[in-house]
Amino acid sequence: VFFLGRIQHELLIKSGLVSHARAFATASLTEVQSMTVIESHCSGTPLLVANHKSMNTLAGDAGHYFRPEDPHDLARAFLELRVDENLYQKLQHHTHTLRKTFDGEQVTSMHEELYYSALGLDT
Repeated sequence: VFFLGRIQHELLIKSGLVSHARAFATASLTEVQSMTVIESHCSGTPLLVANHKSMNTLAGDAGHYFRPEDPHDLARAFLELRVDENLYQKLQHHTHTLRKTFDGEQVTSMHEELYYSALGLDT
């Protein structure tokens, strides 16, 4: 585990740190803007997240879960993901599936369909 301190967002994206990481971990129980979790999905990086409704919704099958506020269970989850290559591959596969959910063109199309439907128009 490396704690790198604050890194400017642009430099973080350019560096490839997220896409080359074994996992992205957060102990947060809420992600108001969700960007860190979404960026992990889009980078193909599995997630280590608290087993909490808000995080379950974001991480889905791409998340490896630990009990909230339980550092021992967080350590267990870290170690499992570190040594279990099958688990890692499964989670990574799910990140690619979830990445499509956040594709800008797909999200735009969904919104357009909703607006047209609300207006009673065909797409």
